[in-house]
Amino acid sequence: MSAREPWRAAGALGIAALLVLCVLPVVVLLPAAISDPAALAALSARRLGLLATSVRLATIVFVADTLVAALAVLWAQSARPRRALLVVAIALAAAFVPPVAHAAAWAAVGEGLRVALGLSVTPLAGLPAAALAQSTAFLPLAIAVGLAGAAAVDPTLLDAARVQRADGAALRRVLLPLALPALLAGGAIAALLSLGDEAVPSAFGVSTFAMELFSSYAADGRAGATLALAWPLALVATLVALACAVPLSRVSDHAPRGRRAWSAPPVFGTWTRVALSSGAALAATGSAAVFAALVVGAWPPAAAVRAVADAGPDIAVSCAVAAASAVVACVVGLLAGSPRGPASGPSRWVWGIALLAAVVPAPVVGAGLVALYDNAWTASVYDSPAMLALAALARFAPLAAIAVSVSASHLGRGALEASVVSSPPAHAYRRVVAPQLLASAAAGGLLVAAFSAGELGATLMVLPPGTSTAVVRAFNLLHYGASEEVAAIALAVAAIGVAAALASWALGRRMWAR
Repeated sequence: MSAREPWRAAGALGIAALLVLCVLPVVVLLPAAISDPAALAALSARRLGLLATSVRLATIVFVADTLVAALAVLWAQSARPRRALLVVAIALAAAFVPPVAHAAAWAAVGEGLRVALGLSVTPLAGLPAAALAQSTAFLPLAIAVGLAGAAAVDPTLLDAARVQRADGAALRRVLLPLALPALLAGGAIAALLSLGDEAVPSAFGVSTFAMELFSSYAADGRAGATLALAWPLALVATLVALACAVPLSRVSDHAPRGRRAWSAPPVFGTWTRVALSSGAALAATGSAAVFAALVVGAWPPAAAVRAVADAGPDIAVSCAVAAASAVVACVVGLLAGSPRGPASGPSRWVWGIALLAAVVPAPVVGAGLVALYDNAWTASVYDSPAMLALAALARFAPLAAIAVSVSASHLGRGALEASVVSSPPAHAYRRVVAPQLLASAAAGGLLVAAFSAGELGATLMVLPPGTSTAVVRAFNLLHYGASEEVAAIALAVAAIGVAAALASWALGRRMWAR
């Protein structure tokens, strides 16, 4: 163990766990994919059209979420604290509603508009409806990333600008350019999630490349061919991921300031106030509309209670998978994202594994897990709900490691060096390093739990016989037109997620107060 990197063993253990969880399911498919040149070259005109549809959909989501998130974040920085907290909380609450439930909610809104306006067909259908549902589903993440970027802006820069210019000019020339990398990264992450989502577009009759991968594997069961077919979508996803990697790295280089960017309430012109308020209103209204549509769809309460009771075992499985994934991701992230030493920077391994997990389509992950665990040695794992947790971890475990890695880059170097000098490295890690990173690891674990509860693409491929999840049940019911049951299940899952987030927040505040 190097004297300059006394905690290298902890990081190596975490990186090894991430490689097994996230990389091994893809690597195991490479021999079969390379030996199948026909699949590698099977990019027909139809599949090119599906890829173009996926790119168009992701582009719409990127533009919509980036614009709305930018306006909402800038408004939150200038509004009264309590009002900003309320609006942001409403907007972020939609993160706990699975994407397939967003599709059900907007389908119900479209049907209501059809009836109210006396139309023959619903006005919310096809690609525009899919883009709307995906935009509201992924907007909370774009807002969260944007808030992190705005929180890293030094208020003294705005104070200096306000001495010479009006507040509107300071907003346009200082705050917006400094927060823009995070805002663009948030929109790019939303586009990345859109590229890999097949559930929401299929609910509106839109065929995408991700659904083609799932259908191809379901038709012939060739896991290697699934990876070979995925290269066009993976290439586009890689370009998007690389585009947001630089802005994210810039955001991670700056520690949050702990207070808002404006040291005093700003005064804007009429059009600036209208623009910022409209963005905040769109973010909150979109989330509120989704919840309202689900409540109306689940009405009356007696029917909703029956639907939730019938789906009780599936909801329990989803909660267990989300909790198990969160705990494992928290532990692995704490190890992988920890600094190797007092002077070490963020681990490139963590960011590299996160990039791979982001660009590999969910059906490929599912096929890789099937190929990896469908054998006599791991039959007990393959036939158990553990496969669902493995699927979630393969896709989202790096999120916790990134949260820890970003937090670790802001630890005080002097305190870390003093801890190593005054005590053994293992003792310094347990008493000094790990406690400072627990909050980031817990936040990353909560994010993994939220994504795991709504994971569908890989889950459909590894689902053991006789087992289902709340999202799989909702996805199947949605295609059979049982929107009332879908709404009730979605509300139950969202309520559990919000309750878990509030409990984690309260526990974190209590621990921090100590």
